Amino acid sequence: MTHFTRLMLRVVLPYAGFSALWILLSDTLLEALIQDTATHTRWSIYKGWAFILITSVLLAALIRKQFDARQKAFQRLEARVAERTQAHAEATRFLDALVDHISSPIFYKDANLRFRGCNRAYEEAFGVSREQFIGKTVLELPYLPQADREIYQAEDAAMLAAGQTLKREAVMPFADGHAHQTLYSVSGFRAPDGSPGGLVGIIVDITPLKDTEAALREAKHAAEAADRIKSAFLATMSHELRTPLNSIIGFTGIILQGLPGPLNDEQKKQLRMVQNSARHLLSLINDVLDISKIEAGELTVAHEPFDLSTSVTKVVGIVRPLAEKKNLALVVEMADGIEPLTGDVRRVEQILLNLLSNAIKFTDTGAITLSVRMVEGDAEMQPAGGRAVRVSVADTGVGIQPEHLSELFQPFRQIDTALTRRYEGTGLGLAICQRLIELMGGRIEVSSRFGEGSVFSVTLPCDGQGSPA
Repeated sequence: MTHFTRLMLRVVLPYAGFSALWILLSDTLLEALIQDTATHTRWSIYKGWAFILITSVLLAALIRKQFDARQKAFQRLEARVAERTQAHAEATRFLDALVDHISSPIFYKDANLRFRGCNRAYEEAFGVSREQFIGKTVLELPYLPQADREIYQAEDAAMLAAGQTLKREAVMPFADGHAHQTLYSVSGFRAPDGSPGGLVGIIVDITPLKDTEAALREAKHAAEAADRIKSAFLATMSHELRTPLNSIIGFTGIILQGLPGPLNDEQKKQLRMVQNSARHLLSLINDVLDISKIEAGELTVAHEPFDLSTSVTKVVGIVRPLAEKKNLALVVEMADGIEPLTGDVRRVEQILLNLLSNAIKFTDTGAITLSVRMVEGDAEMQPAGGRAVRVSVADTGVGIQPEHLSELFQPFRQIDTALTRRYEGTGLGLAICQRLIELMGGRIEVSSRFGEGSVFSVTLPCDGQGSPA
């Protein structure tokens, strides 16, 4: 309903209704009261004047009422507009303050690709004030190279037309006189009617990140070079170290056999100390060389069939004197039906020797139990599924606290407690065992109760896969 129609209903209709009633009632009343023609005519004139006066007052009152109503409605509208304007101004001030506190340069343009605003970071980055470039296009910015201006203008026009976002790296000259590596992003947005509305852009300075990446690459190259030098040094020194140590061990054994001549007890004691120290040093050198080869990816394992029972008997024979020296029982539980393994027999014996030696080293009373049985492989094994053998070494030694279990297989790490500080070692044995077991497609697990003992379990597939580290 239009404003004119509402005005007709609220003013003209009441006026017309009153006029009709006035004419009808006044004429009827005059005819009833006055019979004289002259008198009736005179009162008819008076009635006409009264009609004009009364209807004029009535019409003025109706118009005044409508005017007051419109005036109040207009005042309410003005109040709402003022309230909305104030809320919009407060929101604008908040957004401006928020954008100004963003550390990355931000700018926005209208549908004609002319700058309409920016934040403080933009002014500081390019050494300009907003008044210097508001209303200009990127083609008019003197602090950018001409070729770059044309590229930015073309990209902005494409993003504005498509209403899409562009992200790319760009080199920009900042006010500090240096070219900065930046991540440049500009997004076109639409007006309420669907037409292109403008652009919003943000420039993120990634120069520190790029510098860090370059430094990390240099450090990586330096570390790789150092690792190659280390590997070459160890490979060169291995022969130089192990040859004299093997000579010391060999000639000491000949002397202890009495071949050059008889020895007294003290001389035998001293020579055995020399021989044991040489063997210990050779073992340490071999461990360091093994872990170095593993880390360099140069260690391979064989893929040959062998009898695990024979290897267990051999290793147990080597460590039994150590257990007997500490009055420890060494129990071997070999289940029936142990299938032949395919893998590296020398490395498997090295693993068994390390686990049994550790168990004896960290056990003062009780027993060491070596058990061997067949199990089913699982998805974690390589190859998955199939038959596998599990070798477990259980001891009644010092045990391991739960929070220290994660440190067991880290190279050059020993659990740093008062109980273990008195035990010698480099902390390489278990790390090497884990790497060798993984190379053969198996896994190693440990469970322990502090003060009661530990169980190390090695699971190897019967058809292991020889591979490089």
